[in-house]
Amino acid sequence: MMQIDVDIFEPQGIRKLDVQTSFLPKELAAQLIKKSFSGKKGQVLFRPTVGQQQSCPTCSTTLLDGEFKVTYDVNRDKICDLLVANNYFAHFFAPQNLTNLNKNLVFVIDISNSMEGQKVKQTKEALLKILEDVRPGDYFDLVLFGSQVQSWRGSLVPASAANLQAAQDFVRRFSLAGATNLNGGLLLGIEILNKGQRSNPELSNHAPILIMLTDGEPTEGKHLEGGLGRYCSLHY
Repeated sequence: MMQIDVDIFEPQGIRKLDVQTSFLPKELAAQLIKKSFSGKKGQVLFRPTVGQQQSCPTCSTTLLDGEFKVTYDVNRDKICDLLVANNYFAHFFAPQNLTNLNKNLVFVIDISNSMEGQKVKQTKEALLKILEDVRPGDYFDLVLFGSQVQSWRGSLVPASAANLQAAQDFVRRFSLAGATNLNGGLLLGIEILNKGQRSNPELSNHAPILIMLTDGEPTEGKHLEGGLGRYCSLHY
């Protein structure tokens, strides 16, 4: 029998909590899912009986097949919050009434053989999700690097529905090959950002963002002398 308990703690305080499922009708979900929040704590409980989990009274198949999505938001009295634990930190920024910022996005993706298995699966899932959230008004491109470096379009393209669908199809299809020419991928990504802002005056007002998805150290091409931050400052 499957049960789901979710406990949430947020120092800023929780202001909204929601649960959505892809496998339960709304009426049944309202009966079976218990959600509550107060102050800094929130909780979601989903504890159906064995009978409620069956597709029908005499069926051996389960009704619980799909997504169970918990979403929440925090109070925005402070625009930022800093959490520190086990030598790691996370700095959250959540200002109110912030207008959407148009972006120039280049995704630089490691397709070397070391990404085989769960790594490439998670990378593709993350990319597909990010592409769902790219907004109209943004521009983007994709760069793949293994032993060779290639781009999807070679220049920034608008985030139209057709382009986003084509990019998602490209992500689903790409396969792994070769070593890790991280330097080549990074340079091509920076070149695409620079070229886009030079060739299209409209893009000069967009925020340039390069997102790299990789699992480790370069094994081919130049190494990044002085660290990634210093390297980018020399080329961008």
